[in-house]
Amino acid sequence: MDHHDKRELYARGSIPVYLVVDPTTGMSTVHSRPDVGAGRYLEPADHPFGEAVPLPHPISRPLVTDRFRRYT
Repeated sequence: MDHHDKRELYARGSIPVYLVVDPTTGMSTVHSRPDVGAGRYLEPADHPFGEAVPLPHPISRPLVTDRFRRYT
């Protein structure tokens, strides 16, 4: 999947929050606290569809996923 390459680029670019929504697994992953030098995020957090996903600063609001559908 291409989100791994983007995750590294965004971390190196100091993007504070990177969200991956994967309808094949029914999961959302929030990556936060970028480590610019290492090109990775220090705090990944997985959340199943149907759960409110807390998005950290600078967004600071939940993402409601109860209407997200899975690909089967």
